[in-house]
Amino acid sequence: MADKTPAKSNDDDTTGKPQPGSPLMAKKRTKALVLAVVLSLLTLYTNTGTDHCEGPAFKYSIANPLPQGSYALCSAEGGARGVYTVDATDGVVEVVECVLVVDEWVKGTGSLDEVQDMWKGIAASDPLPVVRVPKGAVVVPGFADSHCHILEYGFSKQVPLEGLRTIKESVEAVAHYVQSNPDILADEGGIVEGRIHRHGDDPDQAPVITPQMQHRQFTNTVRDALSFGLTSLHDAGFNPVSLDFFTRQSKHHAGLPLRIYGMSFFNVSAADVHSLTSPPTPSSSSNDADWSSTRRKVDDMDGETRLSVRSVTIFVDAALRTLGAALYEPYVDDPSTSGSMRLSAEVLNAIVPRFLEDGWQLNDHAIGDRANGLVLDAFELVLRNLGLTSFNDGAHLLRPKLEHIQVISQRDVKRVADMG
Repeated sequence: MADKTPAKSNDDDTTGKPQPGSPLMAKKRTKALVLAVVLSLLTLYTNTGTDHCEGPAFKYSIANPLPQGSYALCSAEGGARGVYTVDATDGVVEVVECVLVVDEWVKGTGSLDEVQDMWKGIAASDPLPVVRVPKGAVVVPGFADSHCHILEYGFSKQVPLEGLRTIKESVEAVAHYVQSNPDILADEGGIVEGRIHRHGDDPDQAPVITPQMQHRQFTNTVRDALSFGLTSLHDAGFNPVSLDFFTRQSKHHAGLPLRIYGMSFFNVSAADVHSLTSPPTPSSSSNDADWSSTRRKVDDMDGETRLSVRSVTIFVDAALRTLGAALYEPYVDDPSTSGSMRLSAEVLNAIVPRFLEDGWQLNDHAIGDRANGLVLDAFELVLRNLGLTSFNDGAHLLRPKLEHIQVISQRDVKRVADMG
């Protein structure tokens, strides 16, 4: 006789737990799979992916590499002294035969006999390698570029278009670069040097600047800078993206491959920038424009990271060629305009003292004579507020700079000298 007892569902065992192969278990596996996919996507879109592209050490070609560690770098055999130092006696820069390097740090200068005596006091039993430069060559301290744009320069060198005369040559150069760098097409942002795929379908979407692109640009700049003896670069406009990049780079491999002095970008376009003309209030401390007392400074150019960010760039006017530089008189080729200021005198007089008194160096991008004059007015206001006559008298102040000064009045030339 057939058993009339209803078959027991295998969804649960006697303890009420789901059994393998049951619909309930299948649903749970599906949920777990969906959760895993979601977590994977979150990881993909939240992970900056910087380690694989920013972690590797820099590689650049050096025609005549120096020894590792310690050595003496000397003038050519039988030639004139060719090592220029920054030591000056009676206004004359000292030129010597050799410089002593110990564990990659300069320890002294002098004749070969003198630096060998120095070495004996450090490592008496070890021979000192001596490297002679070619005849006619000189040795100088590393140069500093006081105004450059590091990533932008590196970008311009990715596809060198200088000197190309036709559209065909330009297209061929770009095509060759893309074919030589297949990773571009697989870039996580879908970018081919500043363009998105199907750009015509979405012309308003700004291309994503990826860590891969930044690292490629930085490598180009480092290669060229070191090949010309530049060991210190002053970047005249860090934005939040580039600042984050250089901060990450400074933490790799015990610091940057050269020293970087960064100028943070002042957001002239901040919606509340003009409210800065009024005294600050507790609620204005988070103001996008006035971050002078809230942003942390970085001052480690001569330390492990070789990165310093303790200055700010303010764009006061624009370029001469576009009739944007602020002049006292109208342009000869367009008498209807005398240029324009990006900031009013009132705003300058409000923000310049705040940044300087909060310990920031101020770098004012001023090209026209009117723009330079108004910036100098703000500098004079700072000195009056502090009871000083010159920036040479303010030990706690970082000396401000006027960047560019393409046109300046004779009166303002004297003011620049008087303010130190």
